[in-house]
Amino acid sequence: MKNSPAKKPNRILPPNKLAYTPAMNKVAVSALLFAVGFTARDAHAKAAYQPLDVMVANSDAIAIVQVDQVVATQIKGSHWSYGQKALARVQQTLKGQLPATPTLLGDENFECASCHFDEGRYLVFLKREKMGWAGVNWHLSARKTENGLITWRENEEVRANLNDRLTAIKAILRKQAIAPTFSLAASTQNKARIWNVSQAGKPQRQHTQAQLVDWLCTLTPGTKVSLCNSCRGGNATSEEVQTLRLYAHNSGLNFIIIPAG
Repeated sequence: MKNSPAKKPNRILPPNKLAYTPAMNKVAVSALLFAVGFTARDAHAKAAYQPLDVMVANSDAIAIVQVDQVVATQIKGSHWSYGQKALARVQQTLKGQLPATPTLLGDENFECASCHFDEGRYLVFLKREKMGWAGVNWHLSARKTENGLITWRENEEVRANLNDRLTAIKAILRKQAIAPTFSLAASTQNKARIWNVSQAGKPQRQHTQAQLVDWLCTLTPGTKVSLCNSCRGGNATSEEVQTLRLYAHNSGLNFIIIPAG
């Protein structure tokens, strides 16, 4: 009878190893979305894990909190229902503004990737939700920390140095704070969709649909992209708007729609 292989223990991540592996190929996914007319509703049916810089950009708040109590509940949010309510105290804020004692929502009705809380200390990446705050990146939104170490999941689960992780997050926040701003407008030339891209102080550029996807892939998470509908004689379709909104979320872009008028 063969011995079962020993379970590989959690390893300590070296302080200088701060790389991550993106969960998806942005070019391939974006091209697919434009090609088949995927909608945001379709995409929310699958868990797409965000790399660190995208998660930081998409978070309304990032903080270290102490969870004092966890209770069962049933709260319907924007996309999911939550079966858990965690009562917490903020110990350190890295981004955004949280109340001193925020209510954190967990146990989404999406079993394979839900965010779960127990009592203890966490680094959390949060978005505003009805009745509280929810994780922005499934179970990767809540990283338990103890004795200067933090649970960190990349290709495998590791125990990393908390201060190293906070330093990396602060560096990303500084970079995203100076990310550029672009204006985007749809038009049609010879029955083909053309996207006009503008940036203050620089010549306007025009992209085909495929070129737009390639260009969006070069942007730093946190970059602001404003879509001006009814500008320059053309409207983006609802499918195009949904696709752009989804792409922006998956890439950590700050996507804003400027209505006509």
